[in-house]
Amino acid sequence: MSGRYQDDRPDDNRLPWGDHALQQQVARLMFGAGDVPTPSADTVRLMEDMLVQYWSYLAQNIADEASGNRIQVKHFLAALKNDPKKLARAQDLLEMQEELSRARKVDGGFADWAQLGSDKKQARGDGA
Repeated sequence: MSGRYQDDRPDDNRLPWGDHALQQQVARLMFGAGDVPTPSADTVRLMEDMLVQYWSYLAQNIADEASGNRIQVKHFLAALKNDPKKLARAQDLLEMQEELSRARKVDGGFADWAQLGSDKKQARGDGA
């Protein structure tokens, strides 16, 4: 396979978790993306190989961005700078994570929201 995600591992250098250990998850991912419920085994292996190659490429770029320091979110985002779609999606996910974190910090969590709704109904005269 040629291109920017080429696997530079020698043939005898196996993945630490075993070759093709992700096939079931890849098949489910393919089905979720619109493929048939049971895709061809060759197609699943090819997709798995492509995913592992991309993850390796991305991990190397993140490590390069960190330049020996502890990896942080900013390094991950910098590694995605040449892929606007993935960068935008990563930023959206980080914003959602921050929003969820702020919502969880509300004292009492969901119980306070339920009480707030009940108080508003009583103030309007809707509830008993």
